[in-house]
Amino acid sequence: MNGIDANTLNYDSLYNSLFRNSHSIMFLVDWKTGNFIDANDAACNFYGYCLREFLAMHIGQINTLTIEEVLGEMQEANRKKKGKFRFKHRLKNGEFRHVEVYSGPISLNNKNLLYSIVHDITEQVKAEEEIIKLNKTLENTVLERTRELQETNGMLEETNISLEEEISERMKVEEALHQSMQEIRDLYENAPCGYHSLDRNGKIIRINDTELKWLGYTREEVIGQKYSDFITPESKLIFEMNYPEYIKRGWVKDLEFILIRKDNSLFPVLVSGSAVCDQHGTYLMSRSSVYDISQRKEAENKLKQLNSELEEIVAYRTYSLEETNAILEEEIAERTRIENDLANKNQIMDTLLNNLNVGVLMIEISSGKTIFTNKRAKQLLGCDLDNIRIEELLDDYSVYKSNTNEPYPREEMPIIGGMRGERRHVDDMVIVRPDGRSMLLEVFGTPVANTAGQIVASLVSFEDITHRKQAEDSIRNLNAQLLTTNARLEETNTLLEEEIQEHYEVEAQLLKAKEEADSANKAKSQFLANMSHEIRTPMNGIIGMTDLLKFTNLTDEQKHMLATIRSSSTLLLNIINDILDLSKIDAGKVELCPEYVDVKNLIQNKFNLLRAVSKTKGLDFEVSLGENVPKEIIVDKTRLIQVINNLLGNAIKFTETGKISLSFKMIKSIKNKVLLMISVSDTGIGIKEEDIPKLFNYFTQLDTSFSKRFQGTGLGLAISKRLVELMGGEIFVESNFGKGSTFYFTCLVEVPEHQSKFDIICDKSIEEKSMLPLNILLVEDDFVSQLIIKQISKLKGWHLTVASNGIEAIEFYESNSFDLILMDIQMPRMSGYEVTKAIRKRESITADHTPIIATTAYAMSSDKEKCLSMGMDDYISKPIDIRKLSTMIKKHTRLENDL
Repeated sequence: MNGIDANTLNYDSLYNSLFRNSHSIMFLVDWKTGNFIDANDAACNFYGYCLREFLAMHIGQINTLTIEEVLGEMQEANRKKKGKFRFKHRLKNGEFRHVEVYSGPISLNNKNLLYSIVHDITEQVKAEEEIIKLNKTLENTVLERTRELQETNGMLEETNISLEEEISERMKVEEALHQSMQEIRDLYENAPCGYHSLDRNGKIIRINDTELKWLGYTREEVIGQKYSDFITPESKLIFEMNYPEYIKRGWVKDLEFILIRKDNSLFPVLVSGSAVCDQHGTYLMSRSSVYDISQRKEAENKLKQLNSELEEIVAYRTYSLEETNAILEEEIAERTRIENDLANKNQIMDTLLNNLNVGVLMIEISSGKTIFTNKRAKQLLGCDLDNIRIEELLDDYSVYKSNTNEPYPREEMPIIGGMRGERRHVDDMVIVRPDGRSMLLEVFGTPVANTAGQIVASLVSFEDITHRKQAEDSIRNLNAQLLTTNARLEETNTLLEEEIQEHYEVEAQLLKAKEEADSANKAKSQFLANMSHEIRTPMNGIIGMTDLLKFTNLTDEQKHMLATIRSSSTLLLNIINDILDLSKIDAGKVELCPEYVDVKNLIQNKFNLLRAVSKTKGLDFEVSLGENVPKEIIVDKTRLIQVINNLLGNAIKFTETGKISLSFKMIKSIKNKVLLMISVSDTGIGIKEEDIPKLFNYFTQLDTSFSKRFQGTGLGLAISKRLVELMGGEIFVESNFGKGSTFYFTCLVEVPEHQSKFDIICDKSIEEKSMLPLNILLVEDDFVSQLIIKQISKLKGWHLTVASNGIEAIEFYESNSFDLILMDIQMPRMSGYEVTKAIRKRESITADHTPIIATTAYAMSSDKEKCLSMGMDDYISKPIDIRKLSTMIKKHTRLENDL
């Protein structure tokens, strides 16, 4: 069959209904091959073929043109996107019919086809042919009669006798001519198409009845009127564009106009015409044929509507497919991620299991086969254990008990126990491999359950303990020999046992003492944290009020006293911080946070800061940097600076005259790391040699008298020593009593693979842009802390709302909009953590985010981590430093854009 089976055409049901039920003759053709693809019922009825016959036919079988000519016309229609043709088609019964075909390209089911709408114009063609025939007959008759008259006129003188007969004959001819003209007139007036003639100005001078019926006017109403008055404005533009050219050229073909009927309804027509000229070629009038194309237009409109609906359907389906594809792509991506994670975990598990020194295998209960074995299992058992049945495994090996040499009962084997849901452990299983090698195994059997609690597998791990047992046996034999040969050792053994018992008791006492010490250490840490909180809260009031007093009008004496209070408060705060560091170091909670550090920038900052401090005591301060020291290192910058500051602070404290030196040197390079030595030298009081070992002990000061000159807690060097050790280094000192000291410490730091230039953020004077004041919510139960923040807000121009507990904070938050929240942690009724959790829960619905900064007297690193993990954005410990608080608020609010 040349065509495509109609059942395979996946038309939309709406399109199928319009196509099948249309009264117009319609069919689809493959324009490349000429094969019929589909035909509607009207086509089947007209041509006399059923649909199955149509689908087996070629377009050339119904057309009188050759196949090459037909394919050429179809290609032309496809190229021009639309065309009108006249053909002579052959019906099944052999009859030929004249047709007018409108064709154009169409895409269905991703296949480019050609649609054709056929109109039967046989009667129209016959009428045209009859008119032409009558005109030709009339012309022949007139010519014949004229010739006869000319001959008669030439013979008048000679045929006077027969004049009456000739006159009578002429009257007969004229009567016949009149009758012929009447027939032509009747055919003209009642033709199935319209006819009209226009003068040079486009006025109607003749029109037939058919066109008058279409217009709905009488002849008197249209004669003498412009033809353009009876067409739409759009058609009028086409008429006015083409009529002058029509007069010059003498013909026009297939112009589409829309007539405006008398009842204002519209009527589409197709106009073709030729010009009538005199013998000099002067234009006299037009002679135009007008064809009714309303059915064709209706079909075209239906086809356009159908195409539009099809496009909407295709667009909807395309959107649905794209949406489905997007969902599928997301699901595929998620599944790929899960599969990759699972593959990575499996790879890690395989690596772990295959590097164990014990054999591991797993038996699936449902199949009775091994589903996993590691390398060690295969080495111990001497064969490939993949996908082997448990029965085959047990049959291939001889298994017996080591103490009796009897076959090992299968029901007692750990591998069978695991399959029964039992945990078993044996160390007396001797196995003989097929190659004859035997070994003593220690075996553990464990059942494996699925998520429903059903036992699905048995996991077995085993280890060759042959050598261990042999060693144990050798020892036992040796002991027996020793006991036999030297009976006196029994008494000694008894004494040894008593000593061992005493040793166990001592160990138990030491363990108990260690547990008590750990408990005491934990209690000490908690005590220090609580004391830090209780001390920092009033310290916040002291330091905060001291800082605020600086912004008031003070006398010089008051300023001096205020500076003394601030200095003493800072000293007390440093002592608290030292105690906290000590607590964290003892508890093993200090973790290093490496970061990129620009060494030159670090040294420059120390130089600028300490040079000013040294000058107040009249000391010189110098810094030296070794040639091989890297420009950038990776180290915990905070802890490194803490150690350097401690050593420099001691040097300044204990030096009255002379100078202080800070030096950086590289000792050695180890792959991508270097060992740095940093030293601080002074010309101070020095240290006695016998006192040097005491320097790095907790709470140790060399001068313990009540009249000592130098203050301190004795913690700085002890903390520095432990921090240096955490950084992979050590600290030591060289000193000449009365002349000065040099403290050295080393630290192992990483060097970036590619030394890069880091942007150094310098302090700049920034003029803040004019803007509305920040709206801040303070959640704080302590009155003094409230007062301090209120005064800071007043100085900074912030609008502050104060909530004295967590419940008030929630109420203020829900009824106002805040730029930032300052949150205390320990409060009555509702803690800061609970308030933060409630706020973040509401923000998860509104998609808003209000920055929250924790303001707490808890100063342990774990406290900061907890605040951040609970949803807070930042953390500042009490006592609050005005500059740090201001910088932090700028960071988290709209002022950040002005920095």
